[in-house]
Amino acid sequence: LGASVFMFLAIVAFARFTGLPSKANMLLLSVAIAGAELAKFSAIILYPLLAVMTLLVVWVNPRPLNIWERLKNYFGGYFLASALSILWIWIYYFPQVRNMPADVQDRLITGSLAGSGQSSLAWALLGMNNLPVLKPLVQFLLGVALVFGRISSGNTTYFNGQVYSTGPQMYFPELFLVKTQVAFLVMMIVGAVFIMWQARTPKRRVQRLATHIRKHVLEWTLGVFIVFYFTISVTGKLDLGIRHILPIYTPLFVLTAIAVVKCWIYLNRHGKGVIAGIGFAALLLWYGASTVLAYPSYLSYFNEIIGGSNNADKYFADSSVDWGQDLLRFKTYVYNHPEIKHIAVDYFGGGEPAYYFCARRYDQSGQLVTDRKSDV
Repeated sequence: LGASVFMFLAIVAFARFTGLPSKANMLLLSVAIAGAELAKFSAIILYPLLAVMTLLVVWVNPRPLNIWERLKNYFGGYFLASALSILWIWIYYFPQVRNMPADVQDRLITGSLAGSGQSSLAWALLGMNNLPVLKPLVQFLLGVALVFGRISSGNTTYFNGQVYSTGPQMYFPELFLVKTQVAFLVMMIVGAVFIMWQARTPKRRVQRLATHIRKHVLEWTLGVFIVFYFTISVTGKLDLGIRHILPIYTPLFVLTAIAVVKCWIYLNRHGKGVIAGIGFAALLLWYGASTVLAYPSYLSYFNEIIGGSNNADKYFADSSVDWGQDLLRFKTYVYNHPEIKHIAVDYFGGGEPAYYFCARRYDQSGQLVTDRKSDV
C-alpha cells in the first residue's frame, strides 16, 4: 500500500515538473522518486518510464522553439532529479551499512545471487563493494536484483484449482477481474469507451494527440504506468497475490473518475444528465455496499463474478485469500465452540498457532501461568 502511494506521488511530482521545470519542482521530483524507490524495489521501473515520458514531453511542447533548449529544460532537469534521488537513497542506506564489514556484504551478494543466473550482476556488485563510498548503493541494488530475480524465476502457484510450477500469464488478468468490485469495473469500462469514442475523429490525429498529451501529462503518465507495470506483472512469474499489482489501482481510480465525470458532463449537455446521474449514483452505492458487506474480511474479498469470497478457494490461494490475518479470530471461534474437539491447522502467516491453541493455565488473578510449579 505504501508503495502504491509513493509511486503515485512520484508521478504527480513528475507532472508538476513538466508543467513548470523549475529548480524547486525538480528537487521535489527527486525526493518523490527516492521515496518510491525506498518504499518498494520494483519502483525502479519509474526511472526508464519517466525518461520516456520526458522525451515525449519534449516532442509535444512547442516552447522553447529550439529542441536543444527543450531537452536541456526537461530531460536535463529529469536527469538531475534522478541523480539527486540516488543521492537521497544513498543517505538513507548509509547508516545501515556504515559499520558492515565488506566481507559480510560480499557474502550477502554471493549467497543471494549465486546460481540465480545473475552472476555478471553479482560480479559487478562485488566490484562496487570494494569502494566503501558505494556500499549503500550496493545494498539497494542487491534488493532490486533479488526482486527481479524472483519475478523471472517465479514459484509454485495455485490457479483455477490447479498447481503450477511457474505462474500462468492469465493469473493477474483474472485476479484483477474477480478481486475488483464489479461496480468499479463497470465505471472503468464506461469511462474507457467514452474516451475512445471522443478520440475517434480522423482529422489531424497526430496534432490532436500531441496537444492532448501536452495538456494532460498526468493522465498520460498514469496510463502508461498502468500498462507498463501490469505488463511486467503478467509476463513475470511471481504470481503470489493481488498485492503485487496494487500500485496500478490508484492511477486507475484517478483515470476512471476523470473519464466518468467527463462522460456525465457530456450526457448532461445532451439532455441525459438525470439518467446518467442515477446510473452513476447506483454504481457508487453498489461499490460502497460491497465494501461494507466485505467487513471484516477485506483481504479475502472476491466479487460477484465468481460468487463471492466463499468460492475463492476454487480459483486462488496465497495472499489473495489469506495472509495469516485471522489466527486470533480462529482461536476465538474455536474457544466459543467447545463441541470442536480436534482441529488441523495449515497456517500461512507470521503468528505461532501453538501459542494460541496450547493448553494454558491462569492463576486466580487471571494472569498466565508461565512456571509449571505455580499454583492455579
